[in-house]
Amino acid sequence: MGYRSTVILGIAPKYKKEFEKILKKHYPDNDLFELVKGNGQREIGIDEMLIYEGEYLKWYDDFNDVKDVEELIHKASEDDDNAFLVGIGEDGVIHSEIGVYYDYVGVFTTHEIY
Repeated sequence: MGYRSTVILGIAPKYKKEFEKILKKHYPDNDLFELVKGNGQREIGIDEMLIYEGEYLKWYDDFNDVKDVEELIHKASEDDDNAFLVGIGEDGVIHSEIGVYYDYVGVFTTHEIY
């Protein structure tokens, strides 16, 4: 139970090894995030982002894994916008934002009248 989120993040290729090290530390099976753009998924240029998506995650600021990931994303985003992160809760609310995610990810809300 609890609040679940979809977390989408992008990192420049030069930060990939550092990101993978964090994932391996917290998730030895490396099953938290799926690479959805880059490294054979879709062609990217040398300066483009590798984009990862994790679904149905518990993404709380006081969790050590979240702290480590967000620390790297903050550092890389301050280095010439080399990373971003956006967390979208199960209720559609954006609860975490780092960097210029809106250049890579569109977040839309919708409604339906019955």
